[in-house]
Amino acid sequence: MTTEWASAIKAADPLGFHDKSSPQEVEAARETGRQVFETADSPYTPQWSSNQPDPAEIKKIFADLGDPGDGRPLDPKRAKNFRDMLHEKDPLRKYLDGRLKWDEERIAEMRAAEDSDPSAEMRRMRLENMERNAAKNAGEAEGGADGKTWRWEQTSKDGESEILIRFTLPSPATKKDVKVTFKAQGLKVTVAGEVLFDRPTYGKTYPDECTWSLVERTESGAFSELQVLISLAEDVKWEHLCADE
Repeated sequence: MTTEWASAIKAADPLGFHDKSSPQEVEAARETGRQVFETADSPYTPQWSSNQPDPAEIKKIFADLGDPGDGRPLDPKRAKNFRDMLHEKDPLRKYLDGRLKWDEERIAEMRAAEDSDPSAEMRRMRLENMERNAAKNAGEAEGGADGKTWRWEQTSKDGESEILIRFTLPSPATKKDVKVTFKAQGLKVTVAGEVLFDRPTYGKTYPDECTWSLVERTESGAFSELQVLISLAEDVKWEHLCADE
């Protein structure tokens, strides 16, 4: 053994464990080390902080879930779906559970106070407005006709509504393949000569404020999804995407 190797081994094994132990003892020590490494107490295991989430992060998440900052209840369906995607040890999950429970209790209290509080009518109207707003932010729904399918979602904020329609394309496309015609109460979408949508819409829109884009770029440079954004003329709940459903 060279002097360099001897020095390196001595530095790595200052107590001379390998010199004093049998091969079986060395292997047993290695196995013990592996077990410690894989336990929950290992420093290499992800540790979850018990601190509260960052307030700025919470505010942004709540805005996405239906509360722009004025204290209105979160959309329960979207909030629960988001919560279920979080790790069970994520502190944000527990925070969301608390907020959802608080929303439920607050709504129940407002309803119970309607008959005894002089301002019951004001409370009732505010509650109805919050429920209507939640309905206008109910999440994505599926639709389809004539063998074509799409997904659509209405969102409402600050008294304005818009609807995003998503088409999964049968084959990747580029901008030159897409033709979208916006009407005051109708929409036609054609991709590569194939009509994906040509129907009257549930309500009126602002054609000049509508737009579309291609997303999900493939290796060929084309795109596999078309998104169409329509601006609604009225901030009301659309029960369906199409008027003839």
